[in-house]
Amino acid sequence: MASTRSTTPEDRFTVLEVSNHNIQLKLEEYHEEVSRLRNDMAALTKVVAQLICDNNEVFDEALAKLCQTGTVREYQTQFEQLAARVHNWTEVALVESYIGGLKEEIRSEIKLFRPTSLLHATSLASLLEYKLQKFKQPP
Repeated sequence: MASTRSTTPEDRFTVLEVSNHNIQLKLEEYHEEVSRLRNDMAALTKVVAQLICDNNEVFDEALAKLCQTGTVREYQTQFEQLAARVHNWTEVALVESYIGGLKEEIRSEIKLFRPTSLLHATSLASLLEYKLQKFKQPP
């Protein structure tokens, strides 16, 4: 049987208060979750930044220690791959590192030209390697 009891304004007001309170609790839960996610994102961002920094240091060190063991072309390829992964290296630093890693017989001659760009240094290295190979071949 259906209830014949009618709702009074006070009853409706109480229902609204309860509903409002429930909404408020849900908003507080939502706010806490958003805050937690922000903190998680901040921590994640910090970790990613540290990983990037660590990787940059690895590539910086690898580029600084790279030495030619094969042909100039092979060395240039390795150098360019590492150079693409380092940051904040000036053109002068790249040129000096490139020249410093060349075989002594090429490095000593290339320094005489004082190249100021990586393109100039790599071109000279290729030419000097070719010249040295020509002189080493028997007539």
